[in-house]
Amino acid sequence: MNELIQSIFLKQVGIAVDLTSRQELLKNNLDRIFADRGSVEIWDQDAKSHVLHVHKVHTADEFSKYHTIPGISNARYIFISQGHSWSQLQVTAELMLRIIAHHDISPLMIDFVQCYGTKVTGEDNPFYGLFYSSFSSASQATFPSSMDHFDFCFHLRRFENHGNGRMKDPWSLRQMSVYQRFEFSSKTSTWMFIKPFENFQSKLKAFRLGKYHSHPMAPHLLCLTQATENWRWYIDFLRRRLQEFNEKATFCSLDSIHMNYELSVKDGQRLHTLEAKIVTGIAVLEQNLVIGNGLKKHCGQLKQIAGFGPDLATQEWMLDEIETQLAHLSLHKTCCELLLQRVHGTCGMLLKILDLRNVMIMKDYSKVTTELAQIANTQQKNLNVMAQEAKRDSKIMRILTFVAIAYVPGNLIASLFSSDLIRVSDKELSHGSFHVSQDMWIFAVASCTVTIATIVSALLWSQRGN
Repeated sequence: MNELIQSIFLKQVGIAVDLTSRQELLKNNLDRIFADRGSVEIWDQDAKSHVLHVHKVHTADEFSKYHTIPGISNARYIFISQGHSWSQLQVTAELMLRIIAHHDISPLMIDFVQCYGTKVTGEDNPFYGLFYSSFSSASQATFPSSMDHFDFCFHLRRFENHGNGRMKDPWSLRQMSVYQRFEFSSKTSTWMFIKPFENFQSKLKAFRLGKYHSHPMAPHLLCLTQATENWRWYIDFLRRRLQEFNEKATFCSLDSIHMNYELSVKDGQRLHTLEAKIVTGIAVLEQNLVIGNGLKKHCGQLKQIAGFGPDLATQEWMLDEIETQLAHLSLHKTCCELLLQRVHGTCGMLLKILDLRNVMIMKDYSKVTTELAQIANTQQKNLNVMAQEAKRDSKIMRILTFVAIAYVPGNLIASLFSSDLIRVSDKELSHGSFHVSQDMWIFAVASCTVTIATIVSALLWSQRGN
């Protein structure tokens, strides 16, 4: 495999690019780009009847046997497919390299091959789209005399409806790589299409039978035309997405209490995503314009080569059609740029509304906080009044308690005189007398003990409360 890769790059030593780094990059990415098994579809167009002979080739050995079969062909179309946008190319690395080596395909085409294969995210190589154009002569003659062949290849992108209803965004960015090698002596072309756009092969079959199929660059025009399609509908999809935010920015209530539209930072995030889609669209359109202008320049150079083949009317038609597609791409780019300006204006307006709402909400919060502080202050004053009243009541209760304690001995004396412990004799009122019981000392000791204990308990309770 390494020898095959080296032989491919050695044929193009004269190219003024760094082929060594490209060679190493290809070796390191073979497993990522190419599958373990797959097939290549090859169309051979009969030079006289223009009938297509379609073949499927699965291995490098099959291709070696196939291209040795004698036949007269003025065009060979090679189609490389891909399962989905994040998968490997459905062809083995050996078969792909055998085809490139056999047809002397420029290794610069491998730059475009690097855009395919397994991916971690959909953002891998998101803005890649260029073209290569070169005229070659074995005699080192200057252009336009004695040209042997030319190489023309490019990498196009466009948006297609993926049809997956589970996703919010119905559009996906698709890519397609095209290569052509044209031999001036035999007027034959070798074409390679990697992951053609939807319905491209059926359109190519019909296109090659058209009025101007004799122009060897005609399939490039079909590719450019397909790259121009779908933009009207994709831009309309972006416009409708933006309209949701325009409606909020135009009719959104500024009152933070009575809100007619919900508005949050999430809207800013969604607008940022929409802006990224529009920026990507503008980048893709700009790249397609560069490719279209390169195609126009290349066709203009072909007009200078004597005996090139197509008549003047066909060559003029080709240039006019390219101009038409370039005009369409320019209009679509202008629409996207206007959408981008509206996104910036809408985003600025929504941010201002959010800021204003936040200010009004902060004012409302400040007002509520002030009212709560006033209520709390009033409650604190009431609590202070209640505490003072409770303290005054406590003092009164202590006074009453000590008064009650002080009256306890009197009550005891009154009880004493009303009991049987002391008897009063009233035989003679003027000489009255009373007699004390012999157990009177027990009552005196018990009464003093209880009185002292009561007073001490009251004093301790009072000190603990303070």
